[in-house]
Amino acid sequence: MVTTARTEAARTIIAGTDAALAELSVTLESADRVTLHGDDAHEWTAADVWGHVGRWLGVSAELIRRHLSGERDIHDYDGGGDQFNLAWIEEDRALDLEAARSRALEAWGQLRGLIADVEEPRWNRYIAAYASGNGVEHVLEHLQYVVEAAGVASPPSALARLERDRAAWVPFVAALDARPGEALHDPESPDWTSREVFGHFARWTEHEVATFEAARDGRPAPSIDEADDVVNERWASEDRSLDLDAVRSRALRAFGARARLIASTAAERWTEEMEASVSAEGYDHIAEHHGYIGG
Repeated sequence: MVTTARTEAARTIIAGTDAALAELSVTLESADRVTLHGDDAHEWTAADVWGHVGRWLGVSAELIRRHLSGERDIHDYDGGGDQFNLAWIEEDRALDLEAARSRALEAWGQLRGLIADVEEPRWNRYIAAYASGNGVEHVLEHLQYVVEAAGVASPPSALARLERDRAAWVPFVAALDARPGEALHDPESPDWTSREVFGHFARWTEHEVATFEAARDGRPAPSIDEADDVVNERWASEDRSLDLDAVRSRALRAFGARARLIASTAAERWTEEMEASVSAEGYDHIAEHHGYIGG
């Protein structure tokens, strides 16, 4: 969902957390049980992970509301993370995967709306820390736990590329969110708004994912026989009935699926075709389109 935030800081946190949650959603769809927190870990199901993430998103919303109301020196949750985590897991045992996921996304929706409404004079480091610490930073931390639990060693070069792509993707999404109704494309090309740009990235990233999976599984790769401009216009026409929220969600999910493939494919399975596919839709493509926006 696109939310017009009052500050650039909030837009960046919203874009980063939306992207991280989309990636977490794709990743946990294929995860059964994941082990967290190292040697003294507990085995958590995907529902436990969603429950945990949702609880801390709710905490952030509570802390920001209290801070905005004038309360200071809030230490209710300091130093007791494990205590709260264990208690919450027991309380949430009855939640199935979809219920836990839905509750986490609802908690994020409340926090998202809250930080979007904070005006520039009231935005400060405490609000930023509450929002990002239990948002994008926390979600990415748990994504890393899931990857480590799978025991798959992806090529270091691929993981480095993924980090570079993520670092470019989040500010790009934030920039598109900031100007939803403006023409944000090459001046010599069609007048694409953020809706068309998100749709463009969704389509090409989905194609990249399909190409990567085909190469990994030894199947023929899907082919596109038209020129890029022709296929871009065709896809834009096919997606014209979709609203901005739909294409934005689709683009974030596609980027998350791409990230999951990169992070979960063992080094010995990588081929030249897979390397080529992930090179096509990453940093360079994002930077090209971000350059059209100019911000």
